[in-house]
Amino acid sequence: MEISTILMRHKDSSCGHFDMQMIGTFLSFASRGDRVGLNQMLRRGISPNVQDYDKRTALHLAASEGHASIVELLLAYKADVNLKDRWRRTPLTDAKLYGHRDICRILEVCGGKDSNSDHPLLSSFLNKATNQIASHKLLNPSSLPRAIHFFLHDLVRSLHSGNVNLGDDMEKGLREQMNRGPTTLGNT
Repeated sequence: MEISTILMRHKDSSCGHFDMQMIGTFLSFASRGDRVGLNQMLRRGISPNVQDYDKRTALHLAASEGHASIVELLLAYKADVNLKDRWRRTPLTDAKLYGHRDICRILEVCGGKDSNSDHPLLSSFLNKATNQIASHKLLNPSSLPRAIHFFLHDLVRSLHSGNVNLGDDMEKGLREQMNRGPTTLGNT
């Protein structure tokens, strides 16, 4: 089905909102790096700031996936660089988390803020994890869960020493995740 047909069929003319299928298509284009599809939808009037049920925007997804050309396209259409998702992360926070330095620079130049900078101790742990993940990705992708395991180990040790206080529930969750070991980390 052509994009213009999708747009016309799914636009609610009474309030200007688009339904979830339409938003899903748009966000999928951003996540996959489909510049042509995304550009068609933007030219036909979809807002670059539409959000899914987790309040993630196309800019969040493109930043997470490392699609610099998509990030630039969305910014050209005036996407809000500092919208926070359900987890209070901005697109810059996501780009940093996944080690996309080129996208970090683009977002910072456009006024992007890292939502983790509100929590300096947590931010330092996330930076450490990002560096560990990036170094393991380059050396051996299969060792990535092990890098996360060691990061969580360091975080729990710091929680115990009193250097960081994230609350009992989070500490309990981190302990449970660590006890699963590096081979099952992230598999719930």
